[in-house]
Amino acid sequence: MRRFPLVLLVLLFMAASALAQPASPTTGQHRPLRLVGYFFGKSARTGFSISSAPLELLTEVIYSNARPDADGNCKMSYPDVDSGNLMELRAFRESHPQFHILLSVGGWSGSPYFSEIAASRLKTLNFAASCTQLVREYGLDGLDIDWEHPVNDGRTGSQRRPKDRENYVLLLKAARLALDEAAEKHLLLTVASAGYFSHLPDFAVGQMTPFVDWFNLMTYDLNDMNPGYTSHASALYAWKKQHRGRLAENAPANADVSVRWYLRHGVPAEKIVLGAPFYGHKWTGVKASNRGLFQPFTVDVTTGDGLPYRVIAPMLRKENVFWDDQAKASWFYDARDGVFISFDDARALKAKADYALGQHLGGIMFWELTEDDAEFSLIKQLHHDLIRTHHLIQ
Repeated sequence: MRRFPLVLLVLLFMAASALAQPASPTTGQHRPLRLVGYFFGKSARTGFSISSAPLELLTEVIYSNARPDADGNCKMSYPDVDSGNLMELRAFRESHPQFHILLSVGGWSGSPYFSEIAASRLKTLNFAASCTQLVREYGLDGLDIDWEHPVNDGRTGSQRRPKDRENYVLLLKAARLALDEAAEKHLLLTVASAGYFSHLPDFAVGQMTPFVDWFNLMTYDLNDMNPGYTSHASALYAWKKQHRGRLAENAPANADVSVRWYLRHGVPAEKIVLGAPFYGHKWTGVKASNRGLFQPFTVDVTTGDGLPYRVIAPMLRKENVFWDDQAKASWFYDARDGVFISFDDARALKAKADYALGQHLGGIMFWELTEDDAEFSLIKQLHHDLIRTHHLIQ
């Protein structure tokens, strides 16, 4: 991995020290509605080619991922496939110049070193320069910083500090400066940030906002807030009161409460891009009460990973798919096998698109492109309900 000369780091430090708080990168400008898709380059989907995806329906693809080491040096995670994937994306962009390609740095398993990097001014500057160099090397349009859980990251091997909250702001400031220095055009800088209500105070979003183009709000995996029970993994709203029972203390496990928190803390609506999962969470050994919803289970099958929609779709029948009209969330339940799956279908995605339009948000993002079915039904659904509807009502 290329290391950066000391003189470059010193110049970056001097420029960063003199830099006043910048205006929002998009303040006063027209902001297009975004449909943003993450693409995990090392896809487990056999035979998948990015050229087969309907990229023309998306405004951005965020390519996952690059990883920083303990000194802040960033490198691509999967060299055997990354160059080819990014080449295909750039080829598509040639005929679609409004399409953007961003590089995701970090991720849930991407790096345990963010806290250490952000705590050191020198390492922060090296991180910003190194990641920006990858953007230039691969001809990309910006960076997505995916430090998902500062302050309270409890993963084994990960570091955390109470000052992560403030240090993250400085990390973004350095990245913004490095991107601005690297190109004449505006390079994008976005953040993948947690939707868990309990983690939101760990982000100084009001101070982060001037440096980023938008937040990719990960309003999924919210079932983690309801341990021991089946629940909605990506509810739009809180569920009905009579369904809460012992789960009443976890009522904030929904997208709306997270969006409202961002708005209250100074993030403009157009800088919030609402997250939707292209995967579900599966439990087995679930009793039939309430059609399996908010019930104890025997096994949480998807503790470490989600179940792709392309696997869920063939199971779906009218008689085994249910809808919570309060939470605006779908679920699958098969009483014969005691199988419960929380997932987003067309109805749930339409509710999220309507919400994004009604709240004047910046758009919708999803994880992850290869988890859609062979017909890319979910991407087409979101494009229809979000982008086409937006154009029709303008």
